[in-house]
Amino acid sequence: MHFTLSQRSSIWKRTLTLAFLVLSTCLGHSLQGSEELYRGTWVIDTPDNGGMILILKRNGRASYFWGENTDRTVYQGTWAHSDSNATATWPDGSQHSLQRDTLGFGITYKNSQGSETYTVPTKQMPKEILGQWAKPPAKPQALASDRDKAKGFFGIWQINESEHTTHYVFIEPDRSAASTWSPKTDETRGLRGAWAKQGSELHIIWDSGHYSILREGERGFSYKRITPGVVIETDSTEPTPAARTSKENVTAAWLDAYEQEKQQFAGGIAFTSRKHARQFYRGNWLIQHSDDAYERIEIGRFGGLSTSADRRLKGNWLM
Repeated sequence: MHFTLSQRSSIWKRTLTLAFLVLSTCLGHSLQGSEELYRGTWVIDTPDNGGMILILKRNGRASYFWGENTDRTVYQGTWAHSDSNATATWPDGSQHSLQRDTLGFGITYKNSQGSETYTVPTKQMPKEILGQWAKPPAKPQALASDRDKAKGFFGIWQINESEHTTHYVFIEPDRSAASTWSPKTDETRGLRGAWAKQGSELHIIWDSGHYSILREGERGFSYKRITPGVVIETDSTEPTPAARTSKENVTAAWLDAYEQEKQQFAGGIAFTSRKHARQFYRGNWLIQHSDDAYERIEIGRFGGLSTSADRRLKGNWLM
């Protein structure tokens, strides 16, 4: 079969057009695939500031926030991707670059001067888990009622453990607690913790791993502190008297430092280090599902996780 020059030119153009369309379609699928690969929520354990959550969204929008420090700002930026990486750029010029290799994903951070600060492994967080973080309390009225029931415990308590040993416990309405007592003789900061109302008692978990119970009885209030690792129900520590007191009786230096800390870190426990935070979360947690149904979650020292609801279930945890 023979073609004229005009016919050959027309066929060549159609062939090039078809090849271009096929190539464009392939590239489009490749770019779309890489976007799907990188878009989502990423967990980053930074060397200096702890856990960070990076979110790469549709239309080139990016954001991140810190999960383990007092900065509650959600930072906004943009991101772009190729087959080999995705890079998020922030208003100050700093960048997070996400790469993939045969073993998984890693992320590199460059500061606003363009200097590489760190490269660490990262992994995607399921959207369902992030959604649980964002959900408001399911029973706000019940939570408010729980705080109302605890009002009788709010304030400053003087604990007389012996004739010559006295310390003070602060119970705050925001569910935080503080104590001038410390397990270390050279530690002047004391303890920080969180409280929960349990029946007629107020239970406190401290950042040192200690557990305390403030109880109201017929003759007044009592207080006991349980050593880390001891099963609460079997603890035989004798409670000591607890009495309300005022700020004037607390050491001025400790009180000033505590007041400054409250202003700086509003809305929860301020951990002095990641070590203290890990100590706080490790151990047994009792969850009340109903008036007569409880579940015990055990958070292990080396990342293990178990529940009394189903002893066959094993898991892992991280901050």
